[in-house]
Amino acid sequence: MRNVFSGLLGLAVAGAICVFAGPARSEPIVIAAIGDSNIAGRGVSPSESYPVKLERAFRAKCYEFRVIKSGIAGDSTQGVLARLDSAAHQGTRIAIIWVGLNDLRGGVSPATVEAGR
Repeated sequence: MRNVFSGLLGLAVAGAICVFAGPARSEPIVIAAIGDSNIAGRGVSPSESYPVKLERAFRAKCYEFRVIKSGIAGDSTQGVLARLDSAAHQGTRIAIIWVGLNDLRGGVSPATVEAGR
């Protein structure tokens, strides 16, 4: 189910950003994918990680985007928030933030995760 969800989410994000981005550009738009093991690609080959598949989907469907993978397996919401500035490299135009599962597994309430605490 996780792979199906990731694939559908990737295509939905790709389509939405293609509409947002407008016509093709000479320089690729930089997207920072920031988060936990879902972004890092834990358990899958590097070519099957979410950021790599997302970049492939963009290129197949519309525009040149460069997706930077800034995922750390086991990271928490607080960890991701603490490194947002360094994870979104110079020139980043769009950031995808994917967090919360590790917090929930660790017993943090959904309300706390949603509040970013």
